Amino acid sequence: MLFYSNETSLEDRFIRIFVYMIFLVGCTTAAALIWFDTFNTFVRIDQTWKSTAKRGGTHQRQARGHRTRDRSANLGISSERRASIQSIPSRSEPSTDTSVRYEPEIKQYRRVIVQDAGTLLADKTRVLLAGLKALDHDTVCRKKNNDAWPCGKQARQSLRRLIRSRSVHCTIVERLTEDSFTGQCTVGMRNINQWVVRQGWAKPSASALATYQQALEDAKREQNGIWKYAHFIQQH
Repeated sequence: MLFYSNETSLEDRFIRIFVYMIFLVGCTTAAALIWFDTFNTFVRIDQTWKSTAKRGGTHQRQARGHRTRDRSANLGISSERRASIQSIPSRSEPSTDTSVRYEPEIKQYRRVIVQDAGTLLADKTRVLLAGLKALDHDTVCRKKNNDAWPCGKQARQSLRRLIRSRSVHCTIVERLTEDSFTGQCTVGMRNINQWVVRQGWAKPSASALATYQQALEDAKREQNGIWKYAHFIQQH
């Protein structure tokens, strides 16, 4: 046996046990040192690989920039134009633009009620056609000879005939209350705001005059709606 035999004294047994324990401790320490050294080697290899990949990516972007400048020079592109091209982020570089882009909110209404030439009611929501000063439904116009003309009702009937039972899409311009807003509305391929001005049933507000200038001039030239009579007075 390793530790004792019939001829082995007790003192020799303890010495052999002590030597064996020292041997085990030495083996364990050597194994731990080998494992630690191997781990450090792998860490250094990983760091070296990452550093090499990063330098390679930088070199690729620099080379791509040089190729872009050379190509631009061959095509006769100005230095200002080349600067704008180089400022465009590549596919591998995420954009750092954090500006908020406004996405217009569009509402679709399958059925609307025409309240007057500038107001629609849909799903308990009141939509005012943006940029217009339209005729109220109870507006009465008087011609030059003082004859009464229910221009407000006629304007409402004209808009009803345009929309009929078709769905209406409205882009919100300004939210007034929880249940009302001003908007740009379309039915089919026709812009309702433009159409109302073009038919002579509304005037553009001062802030929207440039938007509806052409439609207003056409309505006056063709004497549509309220422009049929050069002189009129609106009364409620």
